[in-house]
Amino acid sequence: MKRLVEHVGRDGLTGLLHRGRFDSDGEAAVQVSLRTARPLSLLIIDVDHFKSINDRFGHAEGDKVLKAVATLLGEAASAEDQVFRIGGEESPSSVRVRTRSPGCLAKASATPSRPPPPPAAST
Repeated sequence: MKRLVEHVGRDGLTGLLHRGRFDSDGEAAVQVSLRTARPLSLLIIDVDHFKSINDRFGHAEGDKVLKAVATLLGEAASAEDQVFRIGGEESPSSVRVRTRSPGCLAKASATPSRPPPPPAAST
């Protein structure tokens, strides 16, 4: 049962926590931060020109880019951090990271700004 609950709270493509979890966990984190005066940081990341990646290379390659970004963020996140994917037609590539770690800005600076490029379009 625990495994099913964990699966339901995750994005099917990337394995990141999904928007519903961001909404509920984010609200809870804000309330805890206000009550305890502990710092709370939010890092918002967007894959630039993601639509052009899908248009030029196809959705399967765009999915690979999203998975690569999710992997990079997961590797940069600490055990206290939560990484979310916020999907939607306007911004299918939005990824949000919530962290209570004091070194949030240092982590953001250390996280690679570009995922590996997609392979050349097949002919």
